[in-house]
Amino acid sequence: MARVSVLEQISGVDAGAAAPRSSALWPVAIRMARAATAAEIPAAYGRPIGPSSEALVELLRAYVIAHIGRRLSTAEIVAVTRLSESTVRRALEAETGQHLAEFILNIKLDRARAWLSTNRESRNQMEIAAALGFSSAVAFGRSYRKRFGESMSVTRRRAVQMSGSSGVVD
Repeated sequence: MARVSVLEQISGVDAGAAAPRSSALWPVAIRMARAATAAEIPAAYGRPIGPSSEALVELLRAYVIAHIGRRLSTAEIVAVTRLSESTVRRALEAETGQHLAEFILNIKLDRARAWLSTNRESRNQMEIAAALGFSSAVAFGRSYRKRFGESMSVTRRRAVQMSGSSGVVD
């Protein structure tokens, strides 16, 4: 039986596509994530164990993407999930091997790389950093280089070369 993501169930959007913009969907997503796990409860336990790590990580990823331009606090994430901080941290670390701050940073860096990998992105490093909620373009650039092993300008240059363009951004 194919698993359908919580995001796909509530919005009809493919999990790889953009996250839903409406915050009205979050209570529905949380209820569905909790309900989805009810069927996964081992009979021996006989009580709800909360959303699966996979469903919770999917919910967190969608929330971060929907709020990509903001700095997100642990308190906000905990409030959105309506779970304890330790439950959120354990699930995230079990599923991804990352701490919450690292998880959020990696999503933002992945978004920056996706933007820079197209020949259509015309924003400079400072504008991209601001669009992703970073207060410092220098720190953002350092994080990007550490994660991908190259500067943003190298990523952009490769995108321009692969598009066959003469360096003019559409």
